[in-house]
This record gives sequence, structure tokens and C-alpha cells, in this order.
Amino acid sequence: MKKRVINILGIIISLALLYFLFRGVDWHELWAAFKNARYSIVIIAILVNLFGFYFRTLRFCEIIRHIAPNASVKRVFPSIAAGYAANNLLPLRAGEFVRAYHAGKQLNHDKAALFSCVVVERIVDVATLAVILCVTMLFYKMEAWIGKVAVFLIIGLIFGIFILYMIVRHWDKCERFVPKVARKFARSLADGFRAIKSAGQMLKVVGISMIIWTVEATTIFFVAMSFGLNYSILGSVFVMLLINLIIIIPAAPGNFGTLETAAKAGFMAFAVPDGQATAVTLLLHGVQFLPITAVGLVFLIGSGVKLNDC
Repeated sequence: MKKRVINILGIIISLALLYFLFRGVDWHELWAAFKNARYSIVIIAILVNLFGFYFRTLRFCEIIRHIAPNASVKRVFPSIAAGYAANNLLPLRAGEFVRAYHAGKQLNHDKAALFSCVVVERIVDVATLAVILCVTMLFYKMEAWIGKVAVFLIIGLIFGIFILYMIVRHWDKCERFVPKVARKFARSLADGFRAIKSAGQMLKVVGISMIIWTVEATTIFFVAMSFGLNYSILGSVFVMLLINLIIIIPAAPGNFGTLETAAKAGFMAFAVPDGQATAVTLLLHGVQFLPITAVGLVFLIGSGVKLNDC
């Protein structure tokens, strides 16, 4: 029941944000922007975006290499693609469960253990984004509210990592202090962190994460370039940060509405006209949504994995 309420709320939020996105848009300006776009550069953006999934696969292989020694990019990539496709089409980020189940089937390994590693990966994502946000704030004067959110995020991140570290290191002693309702999740998370055996392995995971975010910012840069925008890579990093900050809000599958709102606000912060900013935003979402969803569905259908089993 609770999941259904969150799903319905997400759809309502997405529809409301899409309404405000298109309200007052100059449709002639929007059409002109699409008409004059350089689609040869869009193809480059698509290829760059897909190339980023190689690094996402490489990172997941690195995280699970001690618990699934038979993991390789070739064997794990279908699970990564299937998971992202499911995330784009199903509510409540169900693709994370699909990825763990698909990978468990591919590698003949415990699916719960692999899911705990997916959770660890997401925590690393938040941590590295916080670092990028701090660095970006040194070079770009952001809005005051973004700075306040960044400070809150960083403080919360440091505290959260400390708590997680203590739980992992002293799980036997900490387990009784964890509420029963969260104990199963906490135990799974501890198992996931135990998969990372050394500081060197963690540094490698963080390094690959930085490459992943660089590739994502580069994708945004090429999409903006296809519309002839004089847009810097720093501006692309700003848009990327804004998108990943806003998509935390519940929304319909595929982050429709939240992604557009964040991206458009980011582009317009650099004085991009309303219609053109809307066009860039819509094309960016298409570049990030359509190719990996198509590839993931091919692997998902080909594997014979049923979503009801996940």
C-alpha cells in the first residue's frame, strides 16, 4: 500500500512538473531549436553516454570481485543495462533489484549479496557527487540555496559514512541497537561493504566513479553543443549536479518531470532562452533514456528473466 501511494505521488509530481515545464513555452522557438540542431553531434552524445556504461560495469565488477570472482565486464554488462532499463520503465527504482537478480543468474551467485553491493555503489555515487559539488563551488558561484543544500549534504554524508563504517566494523555489537524493521537492510549493507576488502579497492571504485560522472557531464556538454550553445564543461557539471540533486524527489519511472525541471533550470542559469533550454533538456533526456533502455530490454528479454521473479 505504501509503495503504491509513493508511486502515485511520484506520477502526480511528474505531471505537475511537466505542466510547469511547458507552460508559457514559445512553441515556435522550441521547434526552431530542434530544427536547427546538429544531430551528428547528438550521435556523439549518445555514443559517449553508452560508453559511460562500460565504466559503470567496470565499477560494479570491482565492487563484487571478492564475492563473485567470475565477474567480468562481458558477463556483467547485460545486468547493468537490464537494471537501468527497468529503472526507466518501472516505479520505485525497481531496476536495482532487477540488476541484482539478473547478475545473480548470470554469475550463479547469491542475489541478496549482489543487491547489497548495488546499495554500496549508490552510496559511493552520492559521496563522489558531494566531492564534485565541493570542487565546483570553488570555481562557480552558485545560488545561495544550492550552497546550503551542499553543506547539509556534505555534513550528512560524513556522519552517515562514519555510522556505516562503525556498523560494518562492529556489526556483531551494533546489531542489537539497530531497529528490527531496519535490521535486515543494515545486515545486507554491512555484507556489501565487507565486499570491499582494502583501501586500494575503495580508491579504485571512487576513481572509476569520477570517470563515470565526467562522462555524464561530457554527454550534457555535447547535447548542448548540438544546439550551438556556447557552454562550458563546468556548466555541464553544474547541470549534472542539479539533475542528480533533484531526481531524489519521487517521480514517475524514468525521472520524467524532475530531470527536465533540473536540467532546464541549469541551462537557464547560463542565460539560455526558455524555448531553447526546453529543447536541450528534452533531447538530453532522450539521449540518456532511449538507447540504454532499448539495449537493456534486449538483454532482459533475451535472458528469460521475469520481472515477477525479481
